[in-house]
Amino acid sequence: MSEIEVDKFRVTVLCEDKSHFHFVKGYLEALGFNRGKINGKIAISGRGSGEQYVRKWFPRMVKDHRRFKLENIILIVVTDADGYTYDKRLKTLTSTLEKQLSEDEKIVILVPTRNIETWFWYADNPTKCNEQEDYKSKYNQPKNSKYGEKYAKDICPSLPKDTLMALQETHTEIERLNELLSSQKT
Repeated sequence: MSEIEVDKFRVTVLCEDKSHFHFVKGYLEALGFNRGKINGKIAISGRGSGEQYVRKWFPRMVKDHRRFKLENIILIVVTDADGYTYDKRLKTLTSTLEKQLSEDEKIVILVPTRNIETWFWYADNPTKCNEQEDYKSKYNQPKNSKYGEKYAKDICPSLPKDTLMALQETHTEIERLNELLSSQKT
């Protein structure tokens, strides 16, 4: 990320909960993003489904993002797959759009399968992790930015090819975003 001047970008994170937000925040800060340029649109705990919240706000946030497409704004969306596959949850989310996403948009969608705690468990136990088991009860602290930092510094740069499917998809999204950021004119 050294070729990218991260201080020129602002980031909005649309997500289901604080664990998602702090994971992304930790990841971005490890890459050099200033925490003051990272904003969250986070579902309020105890007020319904986080997935529904993200699905409700996603079309509005994409529409707003497109209005300012020439600005250096990144939209990162995080929603758990829950009992679905990565592709099924992604399709559920993107079907809410009037116009589908294009490769050149600075929009990244992360879909942890089963949930974000699966990625936390993978960081702690890569050989004992699968996407069918629910690890949510093992991680009850919403401020898990240390996992985001670990992914940025240790896991994503050398992600094994046989890793969890959702991590492979995320890695593709992150690489695409890095290419977009590197090609931006200042």
